[in-house]
Amino acid sequence: MDLTSLWKKAVGSSTLSDAEKETLYGIDPGALQASVAALQKQLDAAENAQLSETEKLQKELTRLRDERETLDRNFRALSRRNRVGEIARQFGCDEPDYLDFLAGRSDVDLEDENAVSTMVEGLKKSHPAVFSSQLKSGGGAGVTEALERRENHLPHDAESRLGVLMQTIGKVPFQE
Repeated sequence: MDLTSLWKKAVGSSTLSDAEKETLYGIDPGALQASVAALQKQLDAAENAQLSETEKLQKELTRLRDERETLDRNFRALSRRNRVGEIARQFGCDEPDYLDFLAGRSDVDLEDENAVSTMVEGLKKSHPAVFSSQLKSGGGAGVTEALERRENHLPHDAESRLGVLMQTIGKVPFQE
């Protein structure tokens, strides 16, 4: 039994015998896709044989227009994604996708620096967790100064960094 009749029988709610089920389930999806592609090429060739030269050119023109529109849409999406990434890096935003969502929802022109900065400042006030922490001098400034004063930079292993932190903490006077 060929694949077409098996498929019709399976779709038609008919019961399949065990041999038919085994045949149907044993079909390789890759081979099936290849046969569908070959059949599609044969169908296109048959349709093109019946078309006049003008109709063939019109069909090709339509295909090329669709391809151009797809490429243009992809280009605009990538350009927007790149611009949103630049803005996210500029303002220290850790969530460029959320920034893009808000810009789209608020219909903000990403090329207008004033509109972008206004949107980002509002986002900083409403959702500060979306942005990278801005370290300021304060309680932990001694560690930074100790690391900057060292001539040789600290190795990246955890034990060395912990030792420097412990030494710095030991130097801090305790007040009651």
